[in-house]
Amino acid sequence: MKERRRGHILAISSIMGYIAMPRSVSYVATKFAVRGMMQALQRELAMDGFGGEILTTTVFPTFIATRKQLMDLLNELSFDEKLAILTPEEAADATVEGMLQRKTQVLAAPFFIRLFIYLSDLLPCEISNLLLHTITGKLPQLTKPLNK
Repeated sequence: MKERRRGHILAISSIMGYIAMPRSVSYVATKFAVRGMMQALQRELAMDGFGGEILTTTVFPTFIATRKQLMDLLNELSFDEKLAILTPEEAADATVEGMLQRKTQVLAAPFFIRLFIYLSDLLPCEISNLLLHTITGKLPQLTKPLNK
């Protein structure tokens, strides 16, 4: 790409690269890592003089209906209505459209989730947590509370 002075690098992260959901620490960590790696790569390419020639795009989709186990779990937790689960075709369309528009980031998510992401950095942590709780509802506990 550097020799030809053109190209496009694409990475697929997850909406959890922006919204740190409980009960998914390892997954969230890897998605935040993809986000950071692509931002660093984009800045490195620009610093080396390839900024407008070698492009980078990171896609942050909500859940994509690809695994039956995941879809069953989301349905059980009543997340499907709140998270607007994407079909693989919808995710691909958003990705291609973002690349053609030369976007560095594509949030393949409904408006209310995109709005939450934009506001979450501006709002105090407790308000962001309240909004997240409103979106997700109460998640099941993995351990029983200790009796006092």
